[in-house]
Amino acid sequence: MTGGIGYFDVEDIWERGGLMLGDKTERANTVNYLMGRWNHDTGGVLVVLDSDGGLYERYGGRGMLVDFESANGAIPDVYAAILNHGRFGRSPRETAKIIADVVIRERQDRGSNDQFWSMSGRQALLEYIEYSLLMAYAVKRDGVGSGNALLDSSSAHVLLAGLMDRLIARGADESARWRPLPDARPQPRYSSYKQQQEPQPEPLTNEELTLQSVLKEFYGDEAMPFGDTLAIYTKNGQTNTTSCILRTARAIGRDFFELNRILNEEMEFYKTLDSVNLARFIDSNEVKGSVAQNVLFIVGGTARDVSSIAAILTLLGCVAAADGAKHKITCLIPDISAWNILDGGAKLKELFPAALKLIVGCGDFFRAARRTDMS
Repeated sequence: MTGGIGYFDVEDIWERGGLMLGDKTERANTVNYLMGRWNHDTGGVLVVLDSDGGLYERYGGRGMLVDFESANGAIPDVYAAILNHGRFGRSPRETAKIIADVVIRERQDRGSNDQFWSMSGRQALLEYIEYSLLMAYAVKRDGVGSGNALLDSSSAHVLLAGLMDRLIARGADESARWRPLPDARPQPRYSSYKQQQEPQPEPLTNEELTLQSVLKEFYGDEAMPFGDTLAIYTKNGQTNTTSCILRTARAIGRDFFELNRILNEEMEFYKTLDSVNLARFIDSNEVKGSVAQNVLFIVGGTARDVSSIAAILTLLGCVAAADGAKHKITCLIPDISAWNILDGGAKLKELFPAALKLIVGCGDFFRAARRTDMS
C-alpha cells in the first residue's frame, strides 16, 4: 500500500479523507508517510488517535498530548466547546443530547418492550448529563469551579449517582425532599396535631440545595431531578419500573459513568494538568499563552472502553470548536479497532459533515464493529 501511495497527492488525501487497508506493517508505513507530510502551516488541526502513544513519541512530542493517565498530558475543556456552539449549546438539555448521541453505543432493540427500556434508560442518562452540566454552571457562577467544565461536571458524579440510587431505594420519601421547593412550600396558618406528628422530609444538603437552585433557575419552581424517569411521587407509585430504568441507564452509559467516577476520584491530580481551551487551540494553536504545533494526540489508556469515551469526547469538543469557528478538523485513526468509537465517529461525521475529515485504518473489522454488551 505504501509503495502505491505515490500515485496519490498527499494533500488530496488530507483534504478528502479515506480508508487505509492492508496489514499492520503497511498501515503503519502509510501513517508514518502521512504524518511526515502534515503541513504545519495549514489552517486546520490534525487530531491523531494514538492507542499506545507510539506515534506521539516518534513525532518528538511536538504536538499537544491528551492522555488521561499521564502527568504530561493536558485536560481539554471539552464541554465548554460544545456549550459555546451556536446550535448545540443553546441549552444544557441540547448539549446533553449531543454528548449522549456520541458516547452511547446502544444495542439493537428486538421489540417494543426493549425499545421502552432503551428509551427510558437513555432519558435517565440524558438527565444525569444535563444535571452535571448545570452543576458545572453553578460552581462557575459561584466562583468556586476549576475553570474546566469537564472537571466541574464530573465533580457532581457522587451527588447524582447517589441521588439516582436513593430515588430507587427510598421512593416517594426521597422525592418528598425535593418538591416543592422550600421557599415555595405553602405554610399553613394552623395545623392539626396529626400534621405536626408526621415526619418531615430530611433537609437537603448544601450540594443538593445548589442543584435545586440551578434547576429552579433554568426550569422553574416545580423542577424535580429525574422527574420524568426515576422520581416517585406517591407510596403507591413504588414499582420495579424505575429500578429497571436505572439499570438500563447504567448499562448503556457504563463507560461514561466510569470516566466521571475516575475524574471525580482523581480530581486533585487532574487539576494539576494544563486545562486547554479548545476554541483557542483550534483557532490559533494557543495553549496557556504559548503556540503549540497544530497536532493533537489522544493516547489510549489501560481500560480500552473508558479511554474510548475520553477520546470521542475530546474529538467531539475539537469538532464543535472547529465548526463554531468555521474551521476544519482532520482526524487520523491508524487502527479504529483499538478503540470503541465506531458508532461515535460515525455520529460525529453525521453531525459535522463539513468540519470533520476522517482518515481511518482498521486491523480488525469485527472488533471495531462490536456493540456494547448490555448484559
